[in-house]
Amino acid sequence: MVRRKPKVLYLYPALLLYSVTLFASFAPRTILTVNLLRLRICGHEDQLNHDNEQCDEDKVSSSAAFLSTLTGLASAIPQILVAGPMGSLANRHGRRIPAILAVVGTALYAGLVAMVARFKLNPEWLIAGSLVEGATGSFTSFLMCTSTYVADLNTFEDGQLSETQRGERFSFLEAMLSIGVLLGPICGGYASELTGYYHFFLLIAALGFLLCAYLFFIVPETLHLLEKLPGGGGGGAAQSEYLLRDNALAVVGLAFKTRPLSAATTAVSAASSTSTPAASNDALNGASTLTKPLTEAADTRVPGVHLARVSVAFMLLFGASNSGGSLLILYSERFWGWGSVQIGTFVSFMGGMGTLQLLGTRRAYKLLTGEYLPDLSFMRVGAASAVLFNLFFALLDSPTAAYALVPLVSFQFGATPSYRKLYSEAFPPEDQSRIFAAVSMLESAPWLIAPLVYNQIYALTVKSAPNVAFFSVAFTAFIALALLSTSLTTTSPFEPDASDEPTGLLVTPEGLLAVEGSMQTAATGASSDRAETQSFLDTLEWETDFPSKRDAPAPGKPAHMSAGANGSFV
Repeated sequence: MVRRKPKVLYLYPALLLYSVTLFASFAPRTILTVNLLRLRICGHEDQLNHDNEQCDEDKVSSSAAFLSTLTGLASAIPQILVAGPMGSLANRHGRRIPAILAVVGTALYAGLVAMVARFKLNPEWLIAGSLVEGATGSFTSFLMCTSTYVADLNTFEDGQLSETQRGERFSFLEAMLSIGVLLGPICGGYASELTGYYHFFLLIAALGFLLCAYLFFIVPETLHLLEKLPGGGGGGAAQSEYLLRDNALAVVGLAFKTRPLSAATTAVSAASSTSTPAASNDALNGASTLTKPLTEAADTRVPGVHLARVSVAFMLLFGASNSGGSLLILYSERFWGWGSVQIGTFVSFMGGMGTLQLLGTRRAYKLLTGEYLPDLSFMRVGAASAVLFNLFFALLDSPTAAYALVPLVSFQFGATPSYRKLYSEAFPPEDQSRIFAAVSMLESAPWLIAPLVYNQIYALTVKSAPNVAFFSVAFTAFIALALLSTSLTTTSPFEPDASDEPTGLLVTPEGLLAVEGSMQTAATGASSDRAETQSFLDTLEWETDFPSKRDAPAPGKPAHMSAGANGSFV
């Protein structure tokens, strides 16, 4: 059987269908919850008017906020617990299997919601559905698999892609989500109104199982591509056994390291732009500092990033934006009288503006400036837009103002791929599934805290000052902006870590030095410094494949070395 060549185009339809069904069900599920609570508290499901004395609408809205908190926790806790095993599963059996499990959980949840709507069950049953959805990985595991899939292709096709194209692949990934935000809510709003909640959620469940079939039978696997990389790429059972030893803290710890801005950044990066003898000497000096402590390699430090600050900022923004969306639904339903259709239309407009940002910003920046869009700068712009959107939303408090502010908050959507691109490029190929498993934890963790904070603020202030909740979201985004503004640093281009897998060193007598996985360096010396290059090579010991130096490969043919966890070469 001929194996189809993996292409990123196979992935986009799957992500689009998943995001459409996911966002189509969000507002109807929230409105269904509110209606069931209103039925319990007031004896009827429909909000007759805002001044109905027979029904305490503020109590209904605050009860819905509290139930949203519980369902969020029920989904987030299992997602965090399974993120590490899902990353291990992705390395052992491929990227598709965890994605299929995540979709199955979402489909089962939709089926349960359909039963709740059909038989008017207690809305607390949605907590059980959230547990099932979270235990199978849910949205974060699905996005971890798709991000790793793109990272695999970026790594395998590294020499064929420009910096813009690498970033655009992650942008298109997020664009599929934004198109889902564009199409899903408005389609879900109208479909749930026309068919009723029971038939609507049955349709969502059926589409979920259809997506599982597409992932299994149509989408090619990428895990085997890593086996074609020098040194085997780190995939397969051996690496996944290493992953199975990772608990949640060990995996998420990857996202809190100080790393070079790119795994390809090295101590000899200057040598790649010049071929002078001095540059070649710098390359040799840089290579010799790979085994030195950080304090001894100050002359080889390169631009780096405090991933801890970026990760905390990412969690704050992700939690604030998701909780802000939930608050917007509750607020607009209570104070503006919006139903599923109106809410779906507004969220779809947000998705459309976000899609324009994702598809056009990087190319527009390159066209106007001739340079690549700096990821950290774009991330700061996105955080600033979240601050301003929530601040003005709370101050202006009108549907018209909300629509007018959407282009502003779209910068936050546009900046999301920059986080994934930064994480991907800061780690070698064998760590891609691990880092995206860590990112999935970062996306799940806010649901442990954000609903407790923002939903409870809304529940406590809904009678007197409901806008306070949006001020709190703006303040959180401001903290994230401050963290991103101080995240740049300098670091060693290669800092061996005791938890890292052994890394291969590729050496040729021509002066080519590349550390497989952690970095790649092209430092070809001119003829005048070949002697110094050979002198450096003589300090290294060949692997047992070459018992003596005379058995070393001829010039132009590479030989593999290994770098241990302590930085020594054997």
